[in-house]
Amino acid sequence: MIQHIILGLIQGVTEFLPVSSSGHLVIAKSLFGIESPGAALEITLHLATALAVVVILWKDFRRLLDWRYAPLVLIGILPAGIVGVLFSDKIESMFGNPLPVGFLFLLTGGALLATRWVKPANKPLNWWRALIIGLAQVVAILPGVSRSGATVAAALFLGLAPEEAFRFSFFMLLPVVLGGALLDAGKITHLAQPWAVVAGFVAALLAGIASLYLLRKVVVWGKLFWFSFYLFAAGIASVILFIFIGRGQ
Repeated sequence: MIQHIILGLIQGVTEFLPVSSSGHLVIAKSLFGIESPGAALEITLHLATALAVVVILWKDFRRLLDWRYAPLVLIGILPAGIVGVLFSDKIESMFGNPLPVGFLFLLTGGALLATRWVKPANKPLNWWRALIIGLAQVVAILPGVSRSGATVAAALFLGLAPEEAFRFSFFMLLPVVLGGALLDAGKITHLAQPWAVVAGFVAALLAGIASLYLLRKVVVWGKLFWFSFYLFAAGIASVILFIFIGRGQ
């Protein structure tokens, strides 16, 4: 149960904060031999992630009923959906090498740092801005590139208001998360330790709500670049560490 709670907390924090949950998983697997959780827990964590988004954005869901706004969300999720379906095997193979993750941490950190000099704007969300933000989400498939960091930063660079940048980014996340849960559903062969799975769900949900609340505040304050300093440190440490590990092997 403790392991499930820890995995839930990691999921809830890194899935939302712009530090790349996939990159941290690759590093953790290489350093500590941590493996991905079983299919049942993966689905549970996906659902906890989705529920956390619903809790935070509950008052904004009326926007999805707007016939002009809902298609923009669809445009935003299409690129990642197409790439995920066509290249799923190649994407999974990228999660075995930790060294590129360090460089991608640095790349993500650079993008976040650049938001420090973005002047506040309130340009409308249209189809081509939605498409560019969707393409940023495709880049975030790479382990080490934060999905929330890439999409929110792209939205800010395109002139969206910080609140809209945050909202649109996580509206795009919901179908991706639920799609991942559906894909993992076929992998379930049995459900072991159901109470441990429930504990992981609760941990991921609470951590996710707290992380989303914090990120929303940081984006609105114009301080998304704060996370760049962590990513620079993590990236440099990862590159140096795994160069030495590679030489040692």
